[in-house]
Amino acid sequence: MITQLGDAFFAMRGIASTASITHMAIGSGTGQTSGSTTLATETARVALTSIAQGTGAADNTILAVAVFPLGTGDGVFSEVGLFTASSGGTMVVYTTTFAALYKDDSVTVNITFRIGAS
Repeated sequence: MITQLGDAFFAMRGIASTASITHMAIGSGTGQTSGSTTLATETARVALTSIAQGTGAADNTILAVAVFPLGTGDGVFSEVGLFTASSGGTMVVYTTTFAALYKDDSVTVNITFRIGAS
């Protein structure tokens, strides 16, 4: 879901402007709403490896990609958010629409977060 602050973020910049979304975080909580400003229980945050507007029929989407390397964000994660800073910042988008996953310290996790607009 796009948060209330995220809605304002896109309204001010346009959906194609993604320069200020810089980090992805994972956490072990649930239950945040569009008014939330943080993950329920953040366990790790990393810089995005890429962020781009979709192309062709998917040009109304943004694809944000991040890698959680060995030893980062280990344990169960059930929520993901996109942020404008390495700590604090604005949580622009939040989701829990996936089954909880377990990451141990021997696994690298690549996450592609697709933000769609209609």
